[in-house]
Amino acid sequence: MGMSKEQLSKAFSPEQIDALACLIYREEMNYKGGLIADQMGVGKGRVLAGMMWRGILNGNKSLFLTEKDHNIADIIRDFKNIGVFDKINPMILNDNFTVYDDITSEVIMTSLEKEETESIIASKQWPEKYHIILSTYSQFNKTGELPKMQKRRKKNEEGDYEKDKNGQPIFEDYRPEDNRGPKSIWLREVFSNEGENILFIP
Repeated sequence: MGMSKEQLSKAFSPEQIDALACLIYREEMNYKGGLIADQMGVGKGRVLAGMMWRGILNGNKSLFLTEKDHNIADIIRDFKNIGVFDKINPMILNDNFTVYDDITSEVIMTSLEKEETESIIASKQWPEKYHIILSTYSQFNKTGELPKMQKRRKKNEEGDYEKDKNGQPIFEDYRPEDNRGPKSIWLREVFSNEGENILFIP
């Protein structure tokens, strides 16, 4: 994280540090990512900001996608609150977007001019000077497709295959993990619903 213990404890709560540790462990074990499903107010966004900051330190770039544009402002403020905003260079894909400080109401950052954004998109290349790109889903013309649902034999808690009363195998639906994609971290208050915020680490 590039922080001392004192800086870490100032930037994150104990619960957030635990979440960071779990996500870092998964990353180092080469898992695909993780799901942060804490209730509202625990600080999912701040944990995500911490992971994106760690990604930058490791030479990675991050794509932040969200359903609602106010989440873009929130994550920018999270970067500011953990003390790394002046060390990153984010780009907001949405037009005419301004982020204000929630205490002083001062402007923290704005989106690029429309012509510059369109030029970057037309290049089909990640703009080198930006560590992070932030956007709502609405900025993209089409959505990605999840892997198709498949069938597999159901196992019990002991790992044994289950059978029905006639001794026939029981099957369940599942969606296989798409290992071709980037690592991702999902943020959602209710874990069983679709995620609204996603971080891609190419």
